[in-house]
Amino acid sequence: MTGRMRAFDGVGLRYALYGCEKARATVMIVAGRSEFIEKYAETVSDLRQAGYAVAVLDLRGQGGSDRRPEDRNIGHIERFSDYPRDILDFLEQHVRGTMPAPCFLLGHSLGGLIALSAAESGRERFAGLVLAAPFVGLRHDRYPTWLIRSAAWLACHTGRGGRQTGVARTAPPRFEDQHHTSDRTRYERNLQAARHDPPYLLGPVSYGWLSACIGEIKRMTKPERLASISCPVLVLSGGRDSVIPADAQARLAERLGAHHVVLPESGHEIFQEADATRDRALEATIGFLDTHSAATDNG
Repeated sequence: MTGRMRAFDGVGLRYALYGCEKARATVMIVAGRSEFIEKYAETVSDLRQAGYAVAVLDLRGQGGSDRRPEDRNIGHIERFSDYPRDILDFLEQHVRGTMPAPCFLLGHSLGGLIALSAAESGRERFAGLVLAAPFVGLRHDRYPTWLIRSAAWLACHTGRGGRQTGVARTAPPRFEDQHHTSDRTRYERNLQAARHDPPYLLGPVSYGWLSACIGEIKRMTKPERLASISCPVLVLSGGRDSVIPADAQARLAERLGAHHVVLPESGHEIFQEADATRDRALEATIGFLDTHSAATDNG
């Protein structure tokens, strides 16, 4: 079932709940930037077949959730903390008591950083985290991270935080021009789904979004912050990820004491990859869920 909820500040958020007969736990999917519920339909089906109920929330500013009235196509946020607060409110209002316990978080890219932050804020609420290509570093060939951070900070403090960081594309990249997945069918399927009315495609992010995310990466990857996350963690990384640096993901996994699975043939979008790669990611994910949902039951 799909529905809408009001966030703490009145923003409308779209969500979906997918039950499962005799479910052993619930997986809350935290999507990446510019993603939407429909993009995860195949993964939802796989998880349900494995015995897990699923809950998905469209992040504020994307998918079917409310966007900025002044420019609906710019990815923008005022405070990063709004993201994990929305996840925790969704958990309390629509998942806990309605969907089967325990609850796991599965976050991709931006959703991985949000999941980390939510797990730190909502201690003891989650039985485990699955982080697929988590957004814990910036890969940019032209500028160092400190310069990007400084430019974003300056823009925010001179009244330009809501402006976009780049020029919007006139159309999404062709399959041949992108490096996120090697699976043409899934890529084109997701583009088609994103073109529905209203269209879910987003343009560039704002300086405010960039500054907020860089600040949260710096805050959340400090050893003392990661030490506060006591639940088990699985990190999935793509060997061909052109978005998030491999060393940042490896360092995160080490500091968390996480099980780290590197998929050499995978691009950034691990759960949208070709079958051979995606099946390995699913096997690792479901194995992790099975192990730790059973441990929770026995504990």
